[in-house]
Amino acid sequence: TILFTTDDGILEAISHHDKTFGEYLINPAVAAREDITERPQTGNKDSGVERPFTTANPFAQSQFRRRSLTVDSMDVLDSGKSKKFIGQCLILTFTATWGDSQTIGLTGLEVLDSSGEPVVLYPHMLSCSPVDCRNHLIRVIDGENLTVSEEHMWCIEFVDHCPPTITVSFGQPLSISGLRVWNYNASLEDSYRGVKHLSVTLDSKRLSPTDGFLVRKGPGHCYFEYSQEISFEGPPSLYNSDSLLTSLPRRSSDDLLTDYEAPVMPQGFVFELHLLSTWGDLYYIGLNGLEVYDVAGRKIPLTDNNIAAHPDSVNVLENIFGDVRTPDKLIDGMNNTSDGCHMWLAPLLPDIVNRIYIIFDHPVIVSMIKLWNYSKTPNRGVREFGLLVDDLLVYNGVLAQVRQGAGNSTYHTILFTTDKDIVNRERHTIIRNQDIGNEIKLTNDSGGSYRDRTKFVDQALRPTTGVIESPKRIIKPFYR
Repeated sequence: TILFTTDDGILEAISHHDKTFGEYLINPAVAAREDITERPQTGNKDSGVERPFTTANPFAQSQFRRRSLTVDSMDVLDSGKSKKFIGQCLILTFTATWGDSQTIGLTGLEVLDSSGEPVVLYPHMLSCSPVDCRNHLIRVIDGENLTVSEEHMWCIEFVDHCPPTITVSFGQPLSISGLRVWNYNASLEDSYRGVKHLSVTLDSKRLSPTDGFLVRKGPGHCYFEYSQEISFEGPPSLYNSDSLLTSLPRRSSDDLLTDYEAPVMPQGFVFELHLLSTWGDLYYIGLNGLEVYDVAGRKIPLTDNNIAAHPDSVNVLENIFGDVRTPDKLIDGMNNTSDGCHMWLAPLLPDIVNRIYIIFDHPVIVSMIKLWNYSKTPNRGVREFGLLVDDLLVYNGVLAQVRQGAGNSTYHTILFTTDKDIVNRERHTIIRNQDIGNEIKLTNDSGGSYRDRTKFVDQALRPTTGVIESPKRIIKPFYR
C-alpha cells in the first residue's frame, strides 16, 4: 500500500485486508520488536561474512555502518591533526556503477598531493585492467574534463566478479591527500555508466572505507563544474554520521503547525532549484540569497565551489560585462538588503528553465533552506519554484514577493525537519502555499499561462539592466 490519506474510515477498511496489521494485533511481540534498533549480531565471526542489518530508522542504520566508515590497514604518518599518505603505487578499483550493468567509465581524474594541488600525471604512469586496447585511458588526464563529449571520456567493460582497475605508478614515494574525479558525463542517460563506488589502495594498503568511496553521479550536462574532491582522511565532521546521531530531531507536537506536515529530510549531493516563474517580469529573474541547514539546524558554510546557476547571470547576454549580480552573491551573507551588489539576477531565455545548483562532495541531510526573494525590482523575484535532490523532485512551492517599496527582503523557509525548537522558531517564515492567492483579480488571460507567454517574448524589447560595483573612493592626503 502506498498511503496518501489519514482518513479513519479508509484506514479501517485497509486494516481488514492487511496481514501485517493483523500480526501486530494478534502478537504484540511483533510490534515490540520494531522498537529494538540495536539488533545483536549473530553468526560465525571467523567466516568473514557479516550479517546485513535492516532498520526503519536511518540514523540507527548510520550507527551500524560506522565501523565500515573507518579507514583500516592504512600506512599513514600522523602529523598533528592531519595525516600523510605516502606511497608510489596507487590502485583504483571500480566496484559499482550508477546503474549500467555492462560498462563503466570516467571523464577525468587528478591525484592531489599533500597540499591539495594536482600531481602531474603522464601517460606512461597509467595502466588499467582489463587492458585498454584502444589506449583511451589517457583521456582521463587530457585536461578536457568539463565536457559532454565522449571523445574525452574513458569507458570499459564492467563485470561484477572482476571489477576494472586503474593503476597510477609514481615511480617514487609520494605524499598524497586525495582525488579529484569527473564522473562519466556524456548525457543524462549515459551518466549511469559512471562510477558509484571506488576502492583505493596505496602500496597494497587500503585508504577507502570497506564499501569504497561514494562517487557523485555526473549531471549529464555542463551547467556547473561537476568535479568531486575525495579526501583520504574522510568527509569533514559536518558529514560525519556520529554528528548526526548526536542531533536526532525531536518530533514536534501536532498543534504546532496544523496546516503543515514536514516531509522526510532529503539527503543528496546536488540540491537544484528550478525557478519556474517571476512575479510579472518577462525578461529577468533573481534572488537576494539563500542558506542551507544541516540535520541539527546548523547553517552549512557554503563557498563559491558550492554554488552555480544556469544561465549563470545577466553577463551571459550580449554586450553585458562585469555585472556583479553573480551566483556567489547568493551566499555572501548580505541577504536582507536593498543593495543590488549583493543579489543574483539572470535572464529569462526561450525554452530554458532557470536553475540554481547547491553542490556538495559528500551526501548532506538538509533540515531546511532559507530563501530571500529579489528586492531591487520585486516583480523580478521568484514566484513558482521546485526543489530537486539528485534529480528527484522533493518540493514545489510559491515564494512570496517582496512588498513594493519595502526595499529589504525577509527570508522564507522550506522546512523539512520536525524538531520542535526549529519549528517554533521558523513557524512564521515557513512557505505555506495556501497563503498565496488570497487576493482576487479578474484578468483576460488570452495570452495563455505565464510559461506560454514567455515563449513568445520579443527578446529585442528586453530592457537593459546593470549593477556595477562602484570603485572605492580614494581620499587624497591634505597638506597644510
